Amino acid sequence: MLRLVLLFIISIIVGCSCCFNIVFIEGAQIPLIKSNPLDSFSSSLPRRRDETCTQFANRYEPFDYFLLSIQWPGTACVGRKPNECLVPDFINDFTIHGLWPQFKNPATYPECCFNVTFDIHQLNPIINDMNQNWPSYYHPNDYFWTHEWLKHGTCANVTISQLTYFSNTLRIYSKMHLVDVLKKASIIPSHGSYSKQRMEDTLKNAGFPGVIACTRDKSSIEEVRFCVNRDSLQLMECDQALINDIHTHNPCKDTISYPPIH
Repeated sequence: MLRLVLLFIISIIVGCSCCFNIVFIEGAQIPLIKSNPLDSFSSSLPRRRDETCTQFANRYEPFDYFLLSIQWPGTACVGRKPNECLVPDFINDFTIHGLWPQFKNPATYPECCFNVTFDIHQLNPIINDMNQNWPSYYHPNDYFWTHEWLKHGTCANVTISQLTYFSNTLRIYSKMHLVDVLKKASIIPSHGSYSKQRMEDTLKNAGFPGVIACTRDKSSIEEVRFCVNRDSLQLMECDQALINDIHTHNPCKDTISYPPIH
């Protein structure tokens, strides 16, 4: 009788797996339910596909350079409900959005090149760095990484591995420390505002020539985007076509806010 009751309870919990983040522990007969502020987005699947890529090119398209997009956590949750977005307490700097292959014509870029799956286990050697430096604030991390790998990573090189793509991105990012760079010029996260041009000049003078992209209301920094040489993976200055494209799609006011993360 007790066995039947246990089986009934398990069937109810498994049937509601979309509502909980369930972890099955080897040797346990009943799944352990793990609390998470973003439960509605949670997933522990080791392999994932991305809903963004509904069609695949199934070919490699030679591109011209990479665009590295670094996001500011202080504006990551703007416009989202508190239960839809969470910036962990340990986040204290810009974090990675993605490394995207680009054509010289910024109006188009390669995407969704091959129909593959994302395997979280391949990232085991760098998983701590990924969680620290490439987090998602409104989805599980593996959901975010799946999207970036399938939409952009599969177009990076016909022979590149999943681990190499993410490792290379972390390596480029690890040299930046943008909060410290800006702080040396007395540009500190606050509720005041700063000259956008001054912020870009400060980054450029420190060896990080980037273009600031702003929130929808044009008033706050959202991301900084950097052009990266396709072969050497070194930062380079973006050409005017790309700069104009960012100014068109993510325009900023002359003075913008750089709000605190927490």
